[in-house]
Amino acid sequence: MMDKSKEAIFNDLLAKYQEKVYRICLGYLYHKSLAEDCFQEVLINIWKSLDKFRNESSIHTYIYRITVNTTITFNNKQKRQSKWQSDIPINDNLHSGNDDNEQSEKEQQLAQLYAAIQQLKEQERFIITMVLEGISNKEIAEVLGIPANNVGVKIHRIKQTLSNIIKV
Repeated sequence: MMDKSKEAIFNDLLAKYQEKVYRICLGYLYHKSLAEDCFQEVLINIWKSLDKFRNESSIHTYIYRITVNTTITFNNKQKRQSKWQSDIPINDNLHSGNDDNEQSEKEQQLAQLYAAIQQLKEQERFIITMVLEGISNKEIAEVLGIPANNVGVKIHRIKQTLSNIIKV
């Protein structure tokens, strides 16, 4: 992996993973400004840790693990600094101002989904956010350090919980 310069490797990773990493931050933190700050910290941590990557897992698993760990740390730090509670402002950061009814309805559904996700436990939020990003169950297990056979069961339970939350 170190045939290229660190900067070239970082730029390749950024081009490939930045959108998914950002959406994981947003899915976990929900508030756009917090997600953007966290995303910057994730990028810094990826940069700092590139030299430590030993190819023991795939690079994308490594990136997601950094993302999850950084997001948890960021969220804990935010709670300590500002006593921030997870009050969920619907449409605060997901509404683009487009008056198209179909687009607006999709945005409302997405906002409702993110609001429901915020009511889940920490690990459940990460799992469902990674599922929404198309990350495999095996990779989710590696990132979170849980047995792979538990991931499918957890996903099923999370989907049931989300369905119940959204129905209310």
